[in-house]
Amino acid sequence: MFKIPDYIELNKLKIKINLDPNLLADTGNFGDYNTRTLTITLSETLSDQKKGLILLHEIIEAIVDIYALNLKQTEIQALGVAFHELLMQGKLYTIIEEE
Repeated sequence: MFKIPDYIELNKLKIKINLDPNLLADTGNFGDYNTRTLTITLSETLSDQKKGLILLHEIIEAIVDIYALNLKQTEIQALGVAFHELLMQGKLYTIIEEE
């Protein structure tokens, strides 16, 4: 079981993380990063593994925004999948802890 943190901090900015049971139905998205409110929202209906993958994707979206990087959506998606794979191996420090 994954524990999704309440927030993360990037460049001294606090980014709140919410779970929304209606996100997928309302928007068609598994996750969302809001640049204005500094909020990541994940679909609560996802499996724990998928939540972890989507959370990493949205964190990378936040990094791209906050550090003004110029990455394509396909590059962001590839980085999210790669980091998720590495973290699931349990050989790196993780922000997602198992309970």
